Amino acid sequence: MLALLLFLAATPPTGVWRGDSTCTVAASACTNEKVVYYIDPVPKRSDLLQIRADKIVDGKAVTMGTSEFQYDAEKGTLTWETAGRVWRLVVDGNRIDGTLTVPPSTLFRRVRLQKQE
Repeated sequence: MLALLLFLAATPPTGVWRGDSTCTVAASACTNEKVVYYIDPVPKRSDLLQIRADKIVDGKAVTMGTSEFQYDAEKGTLTWETAGRVWRLVVDGNRIDGTLTVPPSTLFRRVRLQKQE
């Protein structure tokens, strides 16, 4: 049993994840979205995972971008930082909860995803 738990903890969260991305800042141009994240390994890099993020518009996927996130298997976190903006995703089994923080330290968006089997 312990071996199984250690294996699951060390398994990267690759696959297709679906859920909601919600705004936390009132009176901004931000809109709540249904999203799909595609998480893939980066060859020869156990510390990175590639994430392609799509939003669903009129029932169709629209790609917002693809980035390489730092993956900390021990903590179960994925992090991407650019221009002071920080995406931080926390993996908990078949669920991911995440945040986008923008300067100066404003929580701008929350993401809640469920792994698709």
